[in-house]
Amino acid sequence: MTYRFVKVTTFYPEFLSWYYSQNIDVCTKSYEDQLQALMRQEFGWSDYFARNFLPLGVEAYELVANALPLQQAWARQHGVRVGSERDILLHQLKRLKPDVVLFEDPFQYSGEWIQLVKDQVPSLKQVIGWCCAPYTDDHLHRFSVFDYMLTCNVGFPSLFKRYGIKSYVMHHAFEPTILSRLSHVAATNVADVVFVGSLHDGEGFYSARRQLLNEVANLGLNFQVFGVWTKHSSRYPWLRRAAFVANRAVTVAGLAGLLGKSAIGKKIGKVQEPPGTTKVAKHLASAIQAPLYGIAMFRAIQQSAIGLNSHIDAAGRA
Repeated sequence: MTYRFVKVTTFYPEFLSWYYSQNIDVCTKSYEDQLQALMRQEFGWSDYFARNFLPLGVEAYELVANALPLQQAWARQHGVRVGSERDILLHQLKRLKPDVVLFEDPFQYSGEWIQLVKDQVPSLKQVIGWCCAPYTDDHLHRFSVFDYMLTCNVGFPSLFKRYGIKSYVMHHAFEPTILSRLSHVAATNVADVVFVGSLHDGEGFYSARRQLLNEVANLGLNFQVFGVWTKHSSRYPWLRRAAFVANRAVTVAGLAGLLGKSAIGKKIGKVQEPPGTTKVAKHLASAIQAPLYGIAMFRAIQQSAIGLNSHIDAAGRA
């Protein structure tokens, strides 16, 4: 049995800005050539779904909704008047007539817009979302429109189930075809330890990761970090601190259940940590370099003795 599958993704804006600044001429090429060049960067999930589905007889397509030059090229080639990012994407889905669509970044779309896709693309049998990052009540509303969610976080399905959201665990994997593009790189180690990834602050994100990097930086190793360290940016730190103190006081008094009985109480209940941010150790500050993406990231890891990773805080202990 075969079917038509489309994966809709968005790439980091920082990566796209870097990519187009390094490949100015690519914008003049056809949609097909632009897509191939972009996928050659091996960024994120790249075209790995299509790359593995096609040999199985599945007709698979990859759409990068926020790669504007790429999307505008598609619109020109298909006689579509260029509108918003979502307008072009909806035209693509209507033309491709997929049976299944996977939205890798459902945070970018409202539940109403996903429902619009379902209504205007009658070929659709399943619309799937992906979530492996902290989410809000508003996001849960959006997720409920999908037929089901996929997640790499083993704790999320039980949480989603409370809200009537069907979900399945799909673990991350490594795309083995990347190795053929690394074989020519010299095997000499240029660093003892390398970390590549996000470092921004925020509840549920990377507090444990930043603490770990600070500790590794103090070991006296040749340590290289490729990323941008962004600090906590709460507009009202005094209000957050007051909510944290109130949360602790109510919890210690054994009255935590009262927090769930009002809207303000629920917000206070979510403040599990005081405001602030982990300080950057002196040795770590000197190790931080500009971010690396895709194939450049894999090459940096290949040329290190140890490639270090630390999962997002929301992953818990699983």
